[in-house]
Amino acid sequence: RAGTETLYKGSGSIGSFYLGGTNLTPVKTMGASGTFSLFGTASCSSSTYWQICVQIKDAYTGSVLATDYTSGSSYNFQYYSMEISVTKGQKIQIYTYYTSSPSTDAKIDLDYILE
Repeated sequence: RAGTETLYKGSGSIGSFYLGGTNLTPVKTMGASGTFSLFGTASCSSSTYWQICVQIKDAYTGSVLATDYTSGSSYNFQYYSMEISVTKGQKIQIYTYYTSSPSTDAKIDLDYILE
């Protein structure tokens, strides 16, 4: 589900990605008005400290609508979550990037609830 799509009320997965610097999902269109919650886990196969930023952006303007950071070390999983109010037809993108430089790739899981 990494492509352009419409997200309807309910829950689902946007996908799992291995980060390689910066990553921006294709446009996601809101299929209903309500509260959009983005959450999931991030992990890195590095024994050193790592930090990842997750943002929800407006697809047209690029403005940041919500931000959360997750960090860890020693190969552990860390959680992140955020929520925004959305309107039907609104277009967003999810942007993820390293705020530290791990020696190996990190994986992030993107899940959502629209209610």
